[in-house]
Amino acid sequence: MLVAPAAFAQYWSMRALQFQDEDPARQSERRRLVVYSAASLKAHPEIEPVAPITAIKNRLRRTYDRASWQWLGEFVSEPYTYSISGYSNRGDEAIRVALENQLRQSLPPATRIDEVTWGNLAAAIRSGMIGSETVLMIAGGGYYRFMRNGDLHPLLIKDLELFAGLDCPLISFGAGVNFNIRPDQADRLVPTPAARSLLRRHLDQLSYCMVRDAFSQALLQECTSRTVASGADPVLFLEPRPTVAPPGSRLRVGLNTAFHGPNAASVLRQWLRALVDLIRSIRSRYDARFTYFVHCEAEYGIIRLLRDSGIDLEVVDLPAEALANAYAGVDVHICQMMHSSIMSARVGVPTLVVAYDRKHHSFFELIGQSRYCLSVEDATVTTLTSRFDELVASRAILQGEIVARVEQLRRAHQGQLRDVGKAIDAHLMCSAAV
Repeated sequence: MLVAPAAFAQYWSMRALQFQDEDPARQSERRRLVVYSAASLKAHPEIEPVAPITAIKNRLRRTYDRASWQWLGEFVSEPYTYSISGYSNRGDEAIRVALENQLRQSLPPATRIDEVTWGNLAAAIRSGMIGSETVLMIAGGGYYRFMRNGDLHPLLIKDLELFAGLDCPLISFGAGVNFNIRPDQADRLVPTPAARSLLRRHLDQLSYCMVRDAFSQALLQECTSRTVASGADPVLFLEPRPTVAPPGSRLRVGLNTAFHGPNAASVLRQWLRALVDLIRSIRSRYDARFTYFVHCEAEYGIIRLLRDSGIDLEVVDLPAEALANAYAGVDVHICQMMHSSIMSARVGVPTLVVAYDRKHHSFFELIGQSRYCLSVEDATVTTLTSRFDELVASRAILQGEIVARVEQLRRAHQGQLRDVGKAIDAHLMCSAAV
């Protein structure tokens, strides 16, 4: 367990006395934080070419997609048809960038931060990377995943079983609940007794827990008597923030869709035609310019269909940090990906989102913009047009509201970072002293 806050001053003094003459490399080896996240900051391995037969099949599927869209107005494909380098998600990468920077500001320079990506926990334990002298942090993302029936996702269950066998402090910081929604159950996540039991054991093991929204906090708090704090996703506070471009002569509209998994693809198919009609209406009424922000490489399939529909797009496909800053160049935004809406809120851009997961509603509740988060059954051309027109007409007011709320959340986040940083440092200092 981590030491109590009352002992922090004692540890600061101990650190100064014990480590003042120790070699920095030795300090770094002794002071290790292991970050467990959905994406790694390490260089990706060289992409292996797909098998020739797979490439041929995907090419045929893409041709069929275009013909189906152009002649029947139907989009039938799956994300893997357009993927060439495996799973990619700029939002997951942004979490690691943001949290890495924020932790570096909260921890002593000698602290070594290692990383393990989701699904590789067992291997990290076997290798000795995670031991009693380390602190393990579950770092952001939709880590607490539920199935439609209220059970925990099998991969989460496997992790929780591994956590139970560890003797090092475990922290959960900025993670949240993911639950793919259907029209009849947007707010009806009811964990099964087995799920509650597993979560209770896990939450009772945590030395510190902060989740990214009030929905996640309320659901997890029901499973434990320990405190579960509510905060926000670390990407909302990614620094440095760019200067927002002043309005130009033409309305600048950001676009993004979700096409990175089966559920997101299913939701997209239900409203893609309405999106095209909305974009055409915006173009004719506002003489708008459109910028598409790529968060997953499979979205290039959607970009092609939009262009086939006669829509001119500027495409922004950049590493996570540069992508986040590029949102400062639009006036309003229409999206689906969770971190697309977080990145736009970070720079105060009023945003309309069509949700495929409960997490979207949770985030828009957090920033006070629930009116502009629609479930797919509400994403008709009429409703989309009405809400978009509201965004444009009130964008200065909405921008001010978003900026003020993000700043309020930022101050709370900075306090949470200080608390968790002191607690991590105190444990690592204590371990090194043994």
